[in-house]
Order: sequence, then structure tokens, then C-alpha cells
Amino acid sequence: MDNNEKDMKRNENNSQGQINDTAVKLPENLSQFLKVKPAEKKEIEEKEYVSETLTKEVGFRSDISRKRIDIRKFKAEGLNKYIDDYKLHQYNLIKNAKISMEVYEIDPISSYYPLFDGYIKTPKNDIFIEVKNNIEPLFYIKDRLYFMLSKIYYYGIIKNLNASLVLILITTKEDKLSKTYYKVNRFFEPAITSGLLKIIEYTVDELESSNIYRDEI
Repeated sequence: MDNNEKDMKRNENNSQGQINDTAVKLPENLSQFLKVKPAEKKEIEEKEYVSETLTKEVGFRSDISRKRIDIRKFKAEGLNKYIDDYKLHQYNLIKNAKISMEVYEIDPISSYYPLFDGYIKTPKNDIFIEVKNNIEPLFYIKDRLYFMLSKIYYYGIIKNLNASLVLILITTKEDKLSKTYYKVNRFFEPAITSGLLKIIEYTVDELESSNIYRDEI
């Protein structure tokens, strides 16, 4: 075995040791420290700023394309439509929800937790909800979804329950079953098959569309 092979073997053993050490330190009652709660105002503002930046001066490809989206109204309408369609009014909705690990860290890669547009706990499932539009860059949507799904996956394992992400993708009527929808479906096929991810597509026409745009001067 040459020096390069020895170094690779040493690094592999070190990495495995780190993972094993992390697993050993996790207490049996870990689930009680893992909670879902509303995010802080600053965190919400930061997420809204990113969304605003991504959609700034870019609109849906239609006769109203010059109008700018009001991110808060846009996400609220998407959430309302989903709750209406799936008859979830009896359950408490936490907007701008965040998974919180108060003491221990369950993810050996990152201690950062993303914000979800909504969270609903039902007797059968913990549902995390994210509202996106098809004009956001696909690479950004895929990266964010991967990150969110990894956290939800760990959450479900630790809490020993069914947890999933519902992606509400909003498009124009002309873009129904858009390229974004197909590409996200293909990229996250294993998560969809397992039930970890569900994608629902709405068109602007299916929402209260007059409520999702900024008032332009």
C-alpha cells in the first residue's frame, strides 16, 4: 500500500470515527429536544429578502408579467389554497416554522435549520410546507429542497413519526405542468416514491391572483 492509499484509508477511518462518535453521544430521549416553532422575525425577514431578490423585476410569463409579486401575499394564498383543498382547517398552522434542536445536534453536517412557509401536525403526519413559483432559478429550488428534505428526514427518524414536505409550485396557466415541475419530480423521485416529498402545482388563476401582486405606482 503506497502513501496515498494509506492517507485515504486514514481519512476514511477518521470520518467513520467521527460519525460513530456523534451517534454514541445522542441520548435516548433525544426526541423531546426536537421541536417545531415559529421562526424569529429577523429570520423571516432574511428569507423574504432572498425570495424578493430572486423574483425582483421578474414575473410570470403572461399578460401580467410586469407586476411584481408580494412574497407574503403569494405564500399566504398558496397555503390557503392547499388547506382548503385538503380540508386541513381543523389543524393548527404554524407559519414560518422552524425545526429547533434545543440541546443536541442531529445533523453531522450542518447545524443550520431552514424556515418552512408552514407546518401542520395531523394524527398521521407532520407536514412541512414550502411555496415556490416556477420563475425562481431551478438550481436554487433544488438546493433548498434537498436541504429541507434532509432535515425533515432526520426529524422523522428521531421523532419516530411520518414527516413529509409538501412543495406548492405556482405557475401561470400557460406553464401548467411546467419544466420546473418535471425536473423537480425527476430529481427527487426517490423522495416522492417514499412519501417524503409531495409536489402540488397550482396556477395563478386558481389563487386569488389579485392578492399576490404589489400595488405598483
